[in-house]
Amino acid sequence: MRSNVSEEFQNDMKEFENRLKQLRAEFNQYLGGTLTSPPNFSVAMIRKLVRKYAGDRTLKGVQKFTYYNLVAKFNTMMEFYNRRLRDKEDGRQTAFGYIKDSQTLVQDAREKARKKMPLPTDKGHIIANVTRQHATLKNMYDKWNEYASFLTTPTPNLDFDQFKKIIAHKTDQLIEQKNCKAIQYKLTVKDGKIKIQAKPIK
Repeated sequence: MRSNVSEEFQNDMKEFENRLKQLRAEFNQYLGGTLTSPPNFSVAMIRKLVRKYAGDRTLKGVQKFTYYNLVAKFNTMMEFYNRRLRDKEDGRQTAFGYIKDSQTLVQDAREKARKKMPLPTDKGHIIANVTRQHATLKNMYDKWNEYASFLTTPTPNLDFDQFKKIIAHKTDQLIEQKNCKAIQYKLTVKDGKIKIQAKPIK
């Protein structure tokens, strides 16, 4: 059942992303005079996807990041085009009023999402043997991606296997150096970057 839900979420997020691209094109066509009416249907379909997962507490880690990032991009796009539509109605539209589909849009969306959502607290992750603690490490990795969604500065794009190797190496190194049984890791955000605090557990 869970895999079906996950597959449905992935399909919905893919549709969300495709509809954003379509909406951007339709808005530009409308502002340019190619379309005679604003793309209200495309807006309505995206809002339907937004409502479907709004307040869904079952979303975890990467799912949260994906959903909130797309919602923030949609809100940023709507704010931009609403201004352009007002300019069009007031006769103040210019030839330079079209949005740029680039990293600027992503950064603006993340900044708005970061300001609207409080940063969640990481309660910590105690790791003694990475190969035997898949669930603990996965929770830590999900928290990393969740924190990354709040940042406007670039964050290293690590997949789970890369993240696992880094933590495994660090854990073995610290256990040997500190002569301890395990390491307690805690993620924090400082100066716009994710920091990993490590504390030996005797």
